[in-house]
Amino acid sequence: RIVLENIFQLHLQISVLGLSVALAGWTFQAKTMLFSIALSGTTLLLKLLQTMQHSGNVFARAKDEGVTMMVVNILLVACVMVIYAGAKVTALFYCPDHMLNLTGCAELNL
Repeated sequence: RIVLENIFQLHLQISVLGLSVALAGWTFQAKTMLFSIALSGTTLLLKLLQTMQHSGNVFARAKDEGVTMMVVNILLVACVMVIYAGAKVTALFYCPDHMLNLTGCAELNL
């Protein structure tokens, strides 16, 4: 649960930074937000790795295959969302409007 909450918070931070940079440029506040995102991302990756290590205990104790599949699916979704967050951070520097959606660079009409 904690990992998924952190992932959503990270996505929100990146989206707010993208809008901020699109509207005001790379200000000191935007750079501070980028540093905060880097700290949040690092913390998230450490929590995700810790969760993956503890999931081995869940697999060992789980007698129901459904529980095992649920844990695997949650970890898979978490990994995909972390990769997407990395793509959104990359878009801050490469997309003209500093935003990314599922189809590529987002076009903002501001």
